[in-house]
Amino acid sequence: MRRDGDIYVVHASGRVAADQRVAWDTLTDYDHLNEFVSDIQRSRVVERDGNRLIVEHVGAFRLLFVAMPVRVRLAVEHDPYQRVLARTEPGKVGAEEPTLKSVASQYRLTPLPAPPGGVRVDYDARFGLGDILPEFVDSLFGKQFVEHGLRRHFEAMLIEIERRQGALTSLTGPR
Repeated sequence: MRRDGDIYVVHASGRVAADQRVAWDTLTDYDHLNEFVSDIQRSRVVERDGNRLIVEHVGAFRLLFVAMPVRVRLAVEHDPYQRVLARTEPGKVGAEEPTLKSVASQYRLTPLPAPPGGVRVDYDARFGLGDILPEFVDSLFGKQFVEHGLRRHFEAMLIEIERRQGALTSLTGPR
């Protein structure tokens, strides 16, 4: 992760031992994200039109004993089983103002050849914080808050993908 002025630029990548469909279903399970990503308190789809959705997330970036609130409303576009694009959507998150002023992110799923197979999950994002932290705190610790929070989120996604694949495999047997 790096910072470009007021914009945070993020790239994360990981390999999971899972089918592309299981990875996709996990990434797009917005209404249950808070069950496996601990820093998300609430995530919900508020509008759906085919592969275009409006999704709201409420949570926090946490570092040690301090939490930075995160509220964002996203316009999400699905390219099924391959890519999820998300951009900031104007409007309140529930009854509250968003805390992120800009978001442009993308998840990509790439099947890997067997053996060992699996899927590579890539995440790229550019976003700017709103006035969440005082300027001096943001300049000293903003990057650490964001980096730690996004790492926890990404790792939780990968763990849940593999957990779901394991649960599916134990029910159906190996493919």
